[in-house]
Amino acid sequence: MASMNETTNREEKKWARRAHLSTALSYLLMATPLGFTFSFLANLITPFIIWLTRRNEGEYSSEQAKEAVFLQGFLAAAFGITSFFSAPVNYIMIVSLIIYHFIELTTAMIKTSYGKDFHYPFSFFPSLKKRKQKIEEEYHIFDKYKDKASAAHYKETIQSLDKTISDVEGILQKIKNESIRFKVKRILGMLEKLKENYKKDPRDIQLSRQFLSYYPDATVKILNKYVELYNQNIQTQEIIQSMQKVDSVLDSIFMAFEKLYEKLLSNDVMELDSEIEVLEKITKLEGM
Repeated sequence: MASMNETTNREEKKWARRAHLSTALSYLLMATPLGFTFSFLANLITPFIIWLTRRNEGEYSSEQAKEAVFLQGFLAAAFGITSFFSAPVNYIMIVSLIIYHFIELTTAMIKTSYGKDFHYPFSFFPSLKKRKQKIEEEYHIFDKYKDKASAAHYKETIQSLDKTISDVEGILQKIKNESIRFKVKRILGMLEKLKENYKKDPRDIQLSRQFLSYYPDATVKILNKYVELYNQNIQTQEIIQSMQKVDSVLDSIFMAFEKLYEKLLSNDVMELDSEIEVLEKITKLEGM
């Protein structure tokens, strides 16, 4: 017998598929005098009803139903535009839209069968969802903090970490050495873990404030230096040795981030200052 979670999951995927498949009912309405545009407009009601019935039942199926509503509206507008063109241009446009609908509908059905999110091209729902999440996160921040200064510091820290992650991802694209790439990816993983930890427990930000004021910037500087050395036209012995030193420095950086993460989980950050001193000494010795 399936568990409640499995049953709920199957139900969610089933309704998500139904919502997308309901857009195909528009072609049945074309047997009436409605035509392409009004058939798609009239059929807006089907995915909309699914959204109404599922919005309090499951987030996944209701989100997918909204995508189906968007597709109906998009296709209705697109078919409406074809009426401004004469044959054979409008015929080509209509056939192209039908093929587009078939391809997107097939993709949606496959993805929702596996419970994966699907968004139609040009859909504005993903950006609306992100904005809603951002607003909810801000309310969550102010809920946790009594003063605006602490809330502002939290936002500043998360934004700073986002920038560091983005910078490191950008630098990663420029690195060809597989060993260095692997180590940079490990560091990225730890940065993501730290960010999620701070979101769950913002009090940890204050505990690791000094650490965060040094390590993320130092990491970006070291990686930028590596890329700069790598792109030198002439690879002298000195440059090669400097690039090799980055390898060991990245190990130290990863271990420091890992140690910070573990200590935050155990609420023991007393020894973190020594980690900063260690990296400062290493970078000075290695000429970073």
